[in-house]
Amino acid sequence: MQEQFSEWDGKSFIGCFEPSSMVTFEDNGNAVIRTTAAEPQLIARPGVLHPTGKYMIIDLAAEGGVTAELFLHGVWWERTGRRIELIADGKFHRYNLDLGNVSPEDPEVYVTSFLPTDQPGAEVRIGKVFFSDIPCGDPAVTIHYAGMVEAFNRIGQGPRKFIINCFNPGGGRADSLEIAELKLPAGIHLVETDNWNKLPPLGPVDCCNHTIELVAETPAAGEFTLRLKGENAPVEPYRGRIEFLPSLNLAPETYPAEPKKISTGPYELGALYFPGWTSIGRWNSVRETAPERRPVLGYYNEGNPEIVDWQIKWLAENGISFLLVDWYWSAGYHFLSRWLEGYEKCRYKSYLKWAVMWANHNPPDTHSVEDQIKVTKFWIDNYFGTPGYYKIDGKPVVMVWMWENMDRDLGPGGAKKLLELSRQMAREAGYPGIYFIDMKWPEGGTSPEIISRIKEIGFDCTSIYHYMESGGRHVNQYHFPFDDVAETNKEHWEQLHKTGILPFLPNLSTGWDDRPWHGCAGCSIPGRTVEHFRKICADAKEFSDRTGVRRLLVAPLNEWGEGSYAEPNTEFGFGMYEMLRETFGEKPAEGWPLNYTPEDVKFDIETFKIPFDNTRESWDFLTGHQGWHGKPVTEAADGKLKLAFPTGKDAIGIELNMFHPSDYSALVLEFNIGTPVDEKGCVELWWGSPVSCNRRRGSGKVALPLQAGNHRIELGTTTHPDAPGRATSMGLAFELPAGTELAISRIELIRR
Repeated sequence: MQEQFSEWDGKSFIGCFEPSSMVTFEDNGNAVIRTTAAEPQLIARPGVLHPTGKYMIIDLAAEGGVTAELFLHGVWWERTGRRIELIADGKFHRYNLDLGNVSPEDPEVYVTSFLPTDQPGAEVRIGKVFFSDIPCGDPAVTIHYAGMVEAFNRIGQGPRKFIINCFNPGGGRADSLEIAELKLPAGIHLVETDNWNKLPPLGPVDCCNHTIELVAETPAAGEFTLRLKGENAPVEPYRGRIEFLPSLNLAPETYPAEPKKISTGPYELGALYFPGWTSIGRWNSVRETAPERRPVLGYYNEGNPEIVDWQIKWLAENGISFLLVDWYWSAGYHFLSRWLEGYEKCRYKSYLKWAVMWANHNPPDTHSVEDQIKVTKFWIDNYFGTPGYYKIDGKPVVMVWMWENMDRDLGPGGAKKLLELSRQMAREAGYPGIYFIDMKWPEGGTSPEIISRIKEIGFDCTSIYHYMESGGRHVNQYHFPFDDVAETNKEHWEQLHKTGILPFLPNLSTGWDDRPWHGCAGCSIPGRTVEHFRKICADAKEFSDRTGVRRLLVAPLNEWGEGSYAEPNTEFGFGMYEMLRETFGEKPAEGWPLNYTPEDVKFDIETFKIPFDNTRESWDFLTGHQGWHGKPVTEAADGKLKLAFPTGKDAIGIELNMFHPSDYSALVLEFNIGTPVDEKGCVELWWGSPVSCNRRRGSGKVALPLQAGNHRIELGTTTHPDAPGRATSMGLAFELPAGTELAISRIELIRR
């Protein structure tokens, strides 16, 4: 039974918004909307439209546009929009607008505006609208990506993997999808196996990957055509290009060869780096939803010094000489440091400088003067004196994500006070100070008022993390083509330079599309290509030559989950790196150093497997928390995962390898209540889908006995229609009396 709540026809739904001349109504109750560039959104009446389910189901017909977006107040994510991708054929389609983990009881969560299409002037009709806790409607299958798994596929490497990545934003299941046709270029052949043409089940609001193998005996390349059949399979075929390359005939290597560093003459190229790829949980959604992003290094564990040496080799041979590495500290706790540990142990660190990019996006009230002293002392004791630390004018460089958070925790003037405190500590340690760079917000802002304020606080320089602006060319600033970024990146530099107030590091955009991590709540700028980056590099060189600004900053190299990346990968190969050296590098007489992969020199690619036990189906906590985490977890010892619920309502979870929830019939939970509680409680199983903003229900709510002693309950997984076809995490959501404490001794998934 579908759990549906408030329901409207188009006319009554529009009644929740302020009156607008853009709207008319049909006799059947449908609303007809034709927006303008000056008035692209409908503005909701304050506090009127409260979500009462995890999805807003909307029957909508659009004659133009790519996306529609609903904006919310009071949601956890900094970007308040929730997006659907339109089928602009003028026909009605049922869309599931994933709202995330909104709470119907929270009065602060309500709709603020609605963008019915991102193409002003296109007609949109709205029929039925309602909220639901499960997706509704028919399946709506699309192919997100089809192509080779690896960036480079060479003759002599044997059969190579070809992957088909499908999405289903619809509300129905597609359980019998098959390959109806696969036309390959001449010389490339399919390796036929049992059921090679059958795709995995695809649940509602879900994705799936299907892998087959191809082989070629001689170099071959060309276009392929793929067509699917089955429940609501795409009508149009998918086309792409694949290539089998000649062997490079390189000698095997037992370790990455020493870099052949190139010169970039007067230009100094740096880049931003995110050091977060240390667990399977970080990679899960990227692997499942965006396989084209697969790094040439595989889904790597970046604490490995060999990984870092491959990275340094490619950086040095393509013109990048320093990294600003995201660095995390919150209330005395330093984390995500594995890459730096690998850097200190690697062989080739003399080829690359680095500096702190202090990602101080901490919760409120977690920073203080005392904490600033600890942070600065840590930098001085561990980093500033090392040979690889990056300096400007003899001063150790520190970039700060958001000075506003310092003022938030210490009050007005807090940031200025803390910067000077750190500088004084550095001077006392024998350094001429600290060269502080501000990560300017808003990133697209260029007004003299913004820059003057940054200078007043005490920063030496400004920059940004990524340029992701359309230059005002689109009405939806969270979804627009990368063409606009490539065209307007240089305008951003020009306006900053024009202020003449502070030096800045021009940011060379490497894109943004964070759907793997944030789903429909993210920002997506599709269409990026190597040619776009060639233009950005050429514009940056011309700007540098004309203005004398010689220090340039490439946007993140490896934000794989957020779609800002240039490291060698399946989608672009070495293309982004090679654009840098071709634009700014001085080509050696013997030619550019050869960009090759570990596989090209028979380097053991198994090195890059993430060494965590993430396929288990039962947990006894005899060796600690065994991957389970969450706010309620207080301790894992003596075969017990101990939980405390100060407010009564919270959840625990675990990241796993991709699995099919339909393979399991139940979850067994064994636990002990130390202090009996007279009131009632319950627990519910949830699955984490790689494509959904919210937790997907894996069971109904099951009563939790709260009497003293040991208990065993089963949560059946067979009945709930919200379960996704594939999951990459799972967890337990508890509703208990405030102050309840319990100790779990066993969690086990029961196979069918």
